[in-house]
Amino acid sequence: MGPVYWQRKLGLGRLSDQDAFYDASKSEFVDANLALPVRFTGYSSHLSTAASVEWPDALSYGLEDRIQRTIDKRTAEDAIDEQRLDDEQERSLLRQEIRKRYSVMDIDIYRFFHTGQSTNADVNFRLSVFWLNHFTVADVGPNRELIGDYWGDMICGGLNGSFKDLLYRAISHPAMLTYLDNIYSVGENSERGRECRGRNCTAGLNDNLARELLELHTVTPNFGYSEQDIKVVANILSGWGFIFDKPAPIENPDYRRAFVDYNAEPGAKEVFNTSFSAGPNGLRELTDFLAEQDATIIFLSRKLLQHFATERPRQADVDAVARVWRETEGDLQSIHREALIRSLDYEGQRLLWPSQWAMSVLRLSHSTLFKGFNDIEIDFMEAIERDPVRLQRELGDSFWARRQPNGFSYATADWMSSEHMDRRLRFASLVQRGGRPEITTSDIIELNQFSDSTRDLVAHGSSEFEKFALLTCSPEFLEV
Repeated sequence: MGPVYWQRKLGLGRLSDQDAFYDASKSEFVDANLALPVRFTGYSSHLSTAASVEWPDALSYGLEDRIQRTIDKRTAEDAIDEQRLDDEQERSLLRQEIRKRYSVMDIDIYRFFHTGQSTNADVNFRLSVFWLNHFTVADVGPNRELIGDYWGDMICGGLNGSFKDLLYRAISHPAMLTYLDNIYSVGENSERGRECRGRNCTAGLNDNLARELLELHTVTPNFGYSEQDIKVVANILSGWGFIFDKPAPIENPDYRRAFVDYNAEPGAKEVFNTSFSAGPNGLRELTDFLAEQDATIIFLSRKLLQHFATERPRQADVDAVARVWRETEGDLQSIHREALIRSLDYEGQRLLWPSQWAMSVLRLSHSTLFKGFNDIEIDFMEAIERDPVRLQRELGDSFWARRQPNGFSYATADWMSSEHMDRRLRFASLVQRGGRPEITTSDIIELNQFSDSTRDLVAHGSSEFEKFALLTCSPEFLEV
């Protein structure tokens, strides 16, 4: 095993013109890959055979712009509702036009798929997908317009920082605050809470984000927290967030620090034998505290190895990653390095998630199945088949779908049903038929050093079409 195999195991497979670090040791290989930042790349047209280029600035949106678009979209939709149109078809067409005018979700999914398919930083790309899954958000409310920023700015921009920073930025991001309903959480003794009791209106504490912060994002139930602890954490989180597709309830809002005193439980809070400050600083103190706990460190060390190595990593490897975590105080690049180097000692014991597998198929065959960034708004024959929005959902692991807070499964059995295999075969067929692969199946095998058993399997194909399907859906390509 060497660098070409390692690139498939830790990344998505080397591009045909990519330096594969042929003379590198495992540690040199990992270091070289971690030094490559995730830059958003793509191709201009599905007919393009040129090398990938930077994703256009005109199709990149900041958080403030995204939120203003959601406000404008909601305002326009409310105006349609006020018209009380009898013609349902007319109403639907007007809503489609509004979505087309204001939504950036489709563009975000194209950017995500284009980048995975074309980036040289595919190892860091997969790390970004790992953290996007760990800090799960989903398509609720205005989130379809916010997930692209959550991944592109918050996660990709934080891969080389500390876990403390990543945790705080994830929990305080509008997408997370929306997904787990913290935008509706009001402290019982907050100004709003007191006023509501006087007016007999409804306003109360929502503990969804508090529960998931403890259970899924950090210490897990092994920490032994109580229902009272969850309530206190929810009080620390109260005041964070508001309904982001409506005008902000505060002047000059900083959407990355969306704190509203009016909704926040006043005073310092005591939990886990520690006092946390009143106001917005309390959340950063809390996330820093949780990030340092051994339960968090062990949980996430194991989870990283589960993603890159095997469902059941060796305890010695979990301990080694955790040791680096403690020694570096949560430096992500050092943690990633240790986890990735150790993952290379495992052979073929984990399965690529469907979308990552699809990106690998496109990369290794040098295909341009999806529309290019200049084609996104253009309708043409078979355009629906070139839609990563639809295909990602069909494959079963769209980050822009409605999904559960525990993210996508690491269990191979959950992705290996006959239905899942049928969907992968259909995708491979679509790539072979419409993606214009530039590299033959036999060359893919040679360039990427697939094993003799895979070569023998592919040899049973009677045509290039069959050989391509046999290769891309083989156990080795699926990385079972």
